[in-house]
Amino acid sequence: MARMREPLLLPFLAFAAGVILQRWIEFNRAEVLMAAAALFSLALVASRRDAWWLAWTTSMLGFCATGVFVALLRQPGPKPELDAAPGELVTLTGCVIDAPRFMPDREQFVLELSAGARARVNIFLREGEAPPHLDYGDRVTLEGRVRKPRNYGNEGAFDIETYFARQKIFWTVSARTGAPIVREENGCGNPAWGAIYRVRSWLLDRINRLYETDAPKIAALLIGESAGLEREWTDSFRKTGTYHALVVSGTHVTLLAALLTFFLRAFFVPQLPALVLTASLAWLYALVAGASIPSIRAAAGFTLFLACRFFYRRARLLNIVAAVAGIFLLWDPGQLFDTSFQLSFGALAAIAILALPLDQRYLDPLRTGLRRAQDVKRDIRLSPAVAEFRVELRLLAETVSLRTGLPSSWVLKAAAWSIRPVLVLAALMLVSASIQLALAVPFLVYFHRFAVSAVLANVGVATLLEFGISTGFAATLSGFPPLVWVTRWLINRAASLAEWHLQWEPDFRVPDPPLLMILLSLAALAACGWAMRKSQRLALALAGLSTAAVGVMILFPFTAQAGRTELELTAVDVGQGDGLLVVFPDGTRMSVDAGGIPGFGRKTKPMDVGEAVVAPYLWSRAIRTLDIVAITHAHADHMGGTMALVDNFHPKELWISGLGKSAELDALLNHSRSRGVNVRVLRSGYRRSFGAAELHVVGPHPDAWNEGAPHNNDSLSLSIRLGRRTFFLPGDAERSLEEQFVADDSIGKVDVLKVAHHGGRTSTTFAFIEKTKPTLALISVGDGNRYNHPHPDVLERLQSHHTSVLRTDRDGRVTVRTDGRRIWFDTYRWSSAR
Repeated sequence: MARMREPLLLPFLAFAAGVILQRWIEFNRAEVLMAAAALFSLALVASRRDAWWLAWTTSMLGFCATGVFVALLRQPGPKPELDAAPGELVTLTGCVIDAPRFMPDREQFVLELSAGARARVNIFLREGEAPPHLDYGDRVTLEGRVRKPRNYGNEGAFDIETYFARQKIFWTVSARTGAPIVREENGCGNPAWGAIYRVRSWLLDRINRLYETDAPKIAALLIGESAGLEREWTDSFRKTGTYHALVVSGTHVTLLAALLTFFLRAFFVPQLPALVLTASLAWLYALVAGASIPSIRAAAGFTLFLACRFFYRRARLLNIVAAVAGIFLLWDPGQLFDTSFQLSFGALAAIAILALPLDQRYLDPLRTGLRRAQDVKRDIRLSPAVAEFRVELRLLAETVSLRTGLPSSWVLKAAAWSIRPVLVLAALMLVSASIQLALAVPFLVYFHRFAVSAVLANVGVATLLEFGISTGFAATLSGFPPLVWVTRWLINRAASLAEWHLQWEPDFRVPDPPLLMILLSLAALAACGWAMRKSQRLALALAGLSTAAVGVMILFPFTAQAGRTELELTAVDVGQGDGLLVVFPDGTRMSVDAGGIPGFGRKTKPMDVGEAVVAPYLWSRAIRTLDIVAITHAHADHMGGTMALVDNFHPKELWISGLGKSAELDALLNHSRSRGVNVRVLRSGYRRSFGAAELHVVGPHPDAWNEGAPHNNDSLSLSIRLGRRTFFLPGDAERSLEEQFVADDSIGKVDVLKVAHHGGRTSTTFAFIEKTKPTLALISVGDGNRYNHPHPDVLERLQSHHTSVLRTDRDGRVTVRTDGRRIWFDTYRWSSAR
């Protein structure tokens, strides 16, 4: 049988296929183990009889069965339980098992309560209050409110529960502001980890002293401490596809290992000791930099490369990628579904499969031709193409020499030195283009972006940041002021370059592509990698097919998932807030509020619910644009995510009530107008038809006036009617506004009521329910919220009128539809409480 150049690739792919298969199909552990043993035994017998195809087929099936078995074996057990209700104030004692992270208004760390049971603790600080001094290995007792991590109940939502559970984190704790934190006398933790975290703390202190205002950027670049980074500063890196170069990743470890190896070899350290020392320091750096999974993978890859050199084996990149990926999947098969795992190994595979073969065919001969170009005798030992290049180069040098009088040897050397940087740039462009081609589909699926300028931006931005890493470490360790200045300059020039590339970026986001297009692009790309060694023309054609499929996904000619003859109201689960989507029978799409998390004056900006929650749901339904964005009133839990909707979905109109003033509202209005959005102030009496449906604004009253802080009764209240059915969306209208609706008879029988103020007791009064007699009530509310919403009194009033209640905290996303006669609904999850 022919010898394979990457013998680990197919076994890894088969193993990974088994991990994927276990995710979709239930298997019995014992049966799978017996099947794997039988398949490997059959493969051994077939190989002894030289039945190689049978041997390979059965062995690959055996690796697939092994993947299923390992995935079954590594399935997480039952989650630990804590005897505390959501939001209950409890006293906890545990071990600090990481270096605390500092933000402008809080300190954050992980507390291990017992083996395999951890909580992420936030200590919120008052203005001017110093954070408690905590280190890895401190055993502490503190008071805090405990909650379990909870996924948002929408299609497209990030699985935060699994993300935390894989780190053995099962609770979040908000420590009581100002409450004492008692440090026990007996420490805990691992002494080795303690030493590593002390080194990290020392580096962080040095960075803060040396770089001052630029310290958060340098800390993120050098040791992965991104807590202090402002999103505004990193946005240009995200949008141009260069964010990976800003925070510690496998690239950082590889770069530092390569630089250290170069310097050790330059000082005549023998190769093997140099590689051993470099690998040891690569592991130390990966651990000091926060032990992020990408950096650990890079250190493991470098160690495997060292092993290959020790045994005098040629290290093939694709083989190393398969080996390292397989080792990590054996340890934790769930990593296969992590975005970082897929992007890291996808990028490396692209370099190995696409960039290196093209480099070896087109660029390496030119590099070879430049070596000792004046030596004519070498030509005969080189390929005809390389020899021809050398002859042409010498002829050019002689021509220039005749015209200028300079010695031809000087001209030849100058030409060689000028061509080498061009070849380096071409190699970098080739690597960047290969990675962008390979990762185009994951970027569309996970980030809904396609960075047009990424190929060029990565070459420039990444190069500047890589130099910044080198000078940054030298400056941090030495404290030499010129190196500090150079590092600042490199980081800021990289940011400026990333921002300059923004002008080429498209001003749109891409919804979830159809599965068929994803599979077509990935299959063409995989076939391209296979064809690269057979026929590069065929490989080029397949790469073109994959690129065309990506182009179709970017242009997105697919229809959004929305009925064309029905009226739809969807309450997106945004936690404690409102985020509604209305789809009219004529296809017009309107969002009413977009959720948000009140900052309560904190300096650290809360999560953008519009970007992280509402937008992914809309993209999951192939919605690319909104026609109208409406804000009922200017409270953060209603308008906090609106800026993201304006940026991502380009609405034509923004509706507001015009009541209440705030800096956030002014910023939103100014930003919307700058993007060409028509801002409209609406009051009761405004009517508008959308196909067969009619929308009627019933509040606030035209004479209402509020130039102060926003109030609940500022709410824009909307009644939407189709046929015999009416939906009513009152925002956060409270008792006085509801009494006005009842008194002036502006609202009658309602079929579907979006309950005001998340079910607060000051809304949804008995008189209002008696007037509207809703059949179905929809409550948008956060799970275990501290306001006790929905209030039992409100639920009792609704129940007394035989109104069915749907709640986003229990049911997740709720969608109600009507054709004007019938009403039907569906939810993301069915609540066991109903």
